[in-house]
Amino acid sequence: MKAPNKMAETATQQTSKWRWLPKSTAVRMSLVFLFLLLLFIGFLFDLHYAVIGCCKGQPCYHGLPADYWRARIQSMRRWSAHSNEWPTRMALILLDKLNIHPSVDNPIQVGDGSAVLLLIFLAHDSDPQVRIYAIELLASLNNHPDDRAIAPIIEDLGAQDMGVRLAALTALQAYGPKARAAIPKLIALSDDLTLGRWARQALEQIDPEEAKKLRPLK
Repeated sequence: MKAPNKMAETATQQTSKWRWLPKSTAVRMSLVFLFLLLLFIGFLFDLHYAVIGCCKGQPCYHGLPADYWRARIQSMRRWSAHSNEWPTRMALILLDKLNIHPSVDNPIQVGDGSAVLLLIFLAHDSDPQVRIYAIELLASLNNHPDDRAIAPIIEDLGAQDMGVRLAALTALQAYGPKARAAIPKLIALSDDLTLGRWARQALEQIDPEEAKKLRPLK
């Protein structure tokens, strides 16, 4: 007789664990719908990347890790790249009514010195478009110069992607003589048929005397 009593007690205990759930089926369905809606909104605004980035211990900007901002940059680039296609154009018109401008709003504020560590991290990203964006913003830190930004920009002079290398050459001009470590690479690129002109312009800003020693570009 004891065994059935124990089974009844166990069943009662298991049932009590779920007493916090509403008894109404309609309310339960509403809660499930709300949960799915919040999950969708989280993915829509790339919040899942915030969780992933925090787990990786990435540098943060405004409390959010690099993976989140990487996703925001990629999203902006995609909106901009497809802005002439009619489905995207219609979506942009509708979003504009809500004062949302995904193709033009900068995810990271231009010239914001607090974003340096994030931008340095993104300057090594596997996506060339993200790297270009990060390098361009590192060049905009005129009011908040940070010498830590110079090394990753110089490193990007050797990138395989031509757009990344061009962005790095342009960015070095903003740092002037502080970027003297880039001189050997700039001299090596000075005769390049594609990048030679930009390499020489960067060298003129960094060391005018060294730039005068170069042979005229053919």
